[in-house]
Amino acid sequence: MKYIGAIFIAIFLSACGTSPAAPTSFLEDAWKMEESRNLQLVWKSPNAHVGQYTKFAMKPIGVTYMKRLGWWDKKNATSYQENDVFPGFDNADNRKVASDVAKMFEHQMRQAFLDDPQKDVRFVPHTFLDNQTLLMEIQIIELVPIKKYFPAMGSIKGGAMAIEGKVFNGGTGEMLMMFSDRRIENNPKQEMQGKLKRYSHARPLIHDWCAYFARLANTGMKAN
Repeated sequence: MKYIGAIFIAIFLSACGTSPAAPTSFLEDAWKMEESRNLQLVWKSPNAHVGQYTKFAMKPIGVTYMKRLGWWDKKNATSYQENDVFPGFDNADNRKVASDVAKMFEHQMRQAFLDDPQKDVRFVPHTFLDNQTLLMEIQIIELVPIKKYFPAMGSIKGGAMAIEGKVFNGGTGEMLMMFSDRRIENNPKQEMQGKLKRYSHARPLIHDWCAYFARLANTGMKAN
């Protein structure tokens, strides 16, 4: 019975983890967002599909609005051996490692536009903007390291990551879209090494996000 109870608790915790992240002040009008297919919450301007966009730019990804780890995440984080997460890890504030994850995110975004089959939109520096440029801003608002809920039952892992973002017309500054998405990756196929070892779940999540954003830009903001 104990094992059955533990299994149900694990399932419950996993299900709870898929709920949308609480909005931060980065999105001033978060109440406008509605449930969507590829991202949990989305708002699009009526003008989002207007215009011929041939370029995509992204500002450096921020970690300013990162949420501090909750008691459960801190409990798991402090169960690691010293420096097992990364040197200088603060179990209540993991913005240091989030900055490295942000760099990974930026690199993958460039690669996603090279890999997109359509390739109608090219990735450009965010310092050269005009009416044909989509400008994206992203904040990493949550980054929870991989942990084992019940080590005695085997490797039950769960690592979470959440982002908020805005998309603008690079020339006019008009906001075309805002979004929020929170995901969990329980079984990353390739474990990263070094200080990002406990954040291996971030790589597949970032890959999926970037592939979608490249598709979104190449379909004239029409992808759901």
